[in-house]
Amino acid sequence: VSTRFAGVSDGVRSLLNEGEAAGLRTSGVVADFIEASADVESAAEGYLETFLPTVILESDDDVCRAAEMLRAEGAGRTSLICRSQPAGSVAVGTTPNGKGEIPVEVLSDARVSGRLRDQLTLRTSANGFIKDRLGDALVVDSLSTALDLHRRYPAVDYLTAAGDVVYASGVVHAGGRPER
Repeated sequence: VSTRFAGVSDGVRSLLNEGEAAGLRTSGVVADFIEASADVESAAEGYLETFLPTVILESDDDVCRAAEMLRAEGAGRTSLICRSQPAGSVAVGTTPNGKGEIPVEVLSDARVSGRLRDQLTLRTSANGFIKDRLGDALVVDSLSTALDLHRRYPAVDYLTAAGDVVYASGVVHAGGRPER
């Protein structure tokens, strides 16, 4: 259990370990419902890192009780999803990604290995409440490629197998574990 919660906030630990006793109906965290192939695992983790520890709750009442519990414990900020709430927008990525057209010139570039969404597997029970909250990104061969493509097609998020991300906003998220 401690490995499952490595690197997550005290709030996530608290809700998952003590939530049921407090009457919360939790389904785990987003990471429990997404699998990435080995070749894009680091890229997916880097891109989805703020979304993966999001706690999944069953109802609005559960969300309200969870927020009260977090405040009472001083557990810090924690992201929550209510399974019964619609997704008005994506939680990660840009709205056009995965929903709009990515130019053919980008998709056919030899340095692009594909869309991240096509390389993720969602547990069937997560198809609605998680899938609708995931934007998309293109997996590319290097950070320099991501920067080059972003300069020409800035409405797309790009990520590398090493986990570097160039967001459509132009923000670059880099670093992390040494490459193997």
